[in-house]
Amino acid sequence: MDRPRFADTQAIAFFTRRAPATIRKWAERYPDRLPRRGRDKRGRTLYSVDDAEQLAATIATRGAVETTGQRVAHFQWP
Repeated sequence: MDRPRFADTQAIAFFTRRAPATIRKWAERYPDRLPRRGRDKRGRTLYSVDDAEQLAATIATRGAVETTGQRVAHFQWP
């Protein structure tokens, strides 16, 4: 079965194993890397699954710090 191309915050959080609040914060901090892709029929914000996974991988490889089960990024984009 194919993955969906776009998903809401809850689904992106599930795919990336991050908290929904983290996904919303990433979208706020990095709008060029995790742009909002519209809204579903219930009004929930949609994101690209691929964009979210790429951003999660980038953050994980650039010195993310593990604190109480959540990943917190501490780095600057080049």
